[in-house]
Amino acid sequence: MKKYIGIVKAINEGMSGVSYKLITKFSNDLEYISLWFELYPNSEHIILNNTKELEDFFFPFEDMIAVNEEDKKEEEKRRVLYKNFMEKD
Repeated sequence: MKKYIGIVKAINEGMSGVSYKLITKFSNDLEYISLWFELYPNSEHIILNNTKELEDFFFPFEDMIAVNEEDKKEEEKRRVLYKNFMEKD
């Protein structure tokens, strides 16, 4: 379990009204979460100490967007594995 959870409350305003979206990111590094927050500049941000209950509740809202080079490499590995799996007969 990661030590921290970053939570973003993204607000989208449109002709039909306002919608809210929760997005989360788990990490052991506060700087990593702060860097991730920069992907959502016009949103509310909060960092909490993670617990098993928070992780269980917010896991479905986890953002899978790559934040740094290490994430981008992992994302590419997942894409290749998925592609290879889908191409199997």
